[in-house]
Amino acid sequence: MIDINDMLRRIAEGERNGFYTSPVVKELLAELADLRQQRAEHLVDNRNAHEEGVDAGRDDERAAVVAWLREEYDTDSTRTAADEIERGEHRREEEP
Repeated sequence: MIDINDMLRRIAEGERNGFYTSPVVKELLAELADLRQQRAEHLVDNRNAHEEGVDAGRDDERAAVVAWLREEYDTDSTRTAADEIERGEHRREEEP
């Protein structure tokens, strides 16, 4: 991967020693830096969206299972189990 800061440092050193660097090279390096920053931000946004989707899917599935249990098995023990599942208590021992 191109080290943008190193290239800019080398360009500046060359210019101090009288070497010419086309402005377009500096513009390209600035654009590359901007694109890298945008990519990093998009990766974070995508990771957050993925996690939110996973959470929403889990919550939807849990609600569907609880509704099914209550509808199919209308007993005291099933209602208690459905309430515990709804609160997420069935997963507590798996969490760190």
